[in-house]
Amino acid sequence: MREILGYKKILFVGIGGGGDVVSAALFAKIFRDLGIETFVASIIWERFVHDPVPGPIPLEAIHGKKMIGNHAAIINGYSYAIRNGNKIVFEAARVAETLKEDIYLIDIWGGVKGYVEALKDLVSYTGVDYVVGIDVGGDVLAMGDEDELWSPLADAMGLAAIHDIGNSALMVYSPGADGELPQELVLKRISLIANMSGYLGSIGVGREYIKFYEKLLENTHSEASRIGLLALKGFYGVKSIRGGTREISVSPVNTIAFILAPEPALNISKPAQLVRNTESFVEAWRRLRENGIATEYDLENAILEYSRRAGKDPRRLSASEIIRIKNHLWKTIKDK
Repeated sequence: MREILGYKKILFVGIGGGGDVVSAALFAKIFRDLGIETFVASIIWERFVHDPVPGPIPLEAIHGKKMIGNHAAIINGYSYAIRNGNKIVFEAARVAETLKEDIYLIDIWGGVKGYVEALKDLVSYTGVDYVVGIDVGGDVLAMGDEDELWSPLADAMGLAAIHDIGNSALMVYSPGADGELPQELVLKRISLIANMSGYLGSIGVGREYIKFYEKLLENTHSEASRIGLLALKGFYGVKSIRGGTREISVSPVNTIAFILAPEPALNISKPAQLVRNTESFVEAWRRLRENGIATEYDLENAILEYSRRAGKDPRRLSASEIIRIKNHLWKTIKDK
């Protein structure tokens, strides 16, 4: 922890999905209050209930952006995306509007190589001397064979890129909050990384950040980032998220962010190892699928196909329908 506090400028990157930008902004504020100049960045992949087009949003679909190199951009609270003729106000734009400050975007359609290039361009543009990739929940520590996994692709690409950029750390905030890997399993993986000398420290969110936290969440949809606030306010017990498809055990542990060295995290992550050096998002997705690992991209495509056949809006499917689609898909891909 002392090592991180020695840096003057830090870029916090939400790597687990579009909603992780909320927690990236939260910790950017916390470290800013500790005297460090901070910046916030995010990938642009919204949940299908907000953007039913499968896959991350490409930068060419973003309106109100300024390009930084080939795979990164800067946006503000007036920015939005157009996909299939629909206006999407993505999470990073909502956070930018709330904070009244610019947010940086990373386009992951260029694969991990493009991701790394984007990070390098942002490091050069902002002048930061350290990069922290934030994943809410901790499925970034998945080994790839867990039945509980729902979205390993974005996490794997983020971990590989954070590792390859160097002078960086991985932050796992609110273990289990995304309803994927159980909290106990995430903590066990953190202990495994600690055994490999990869535990750098932890930082908790204090009550003085409740109002700021609430402000961030007022205009955003992130359910996983919301769990930390519930825990901060004293909620203890089980919470249902994602339309009832998942349940989370909420405890004070959900107010803590664990800071890890990227190399040992990469060493336990088969998904991250598989996607390294990919030149496109599609190549990264195919590498995981060919190795029996189903991803959120597979699920989004399967949901869209099911909805078309059933004549339904993919954003209105029941929890039981989504779980049934997911379980069938995971079994099919694992058994190939």
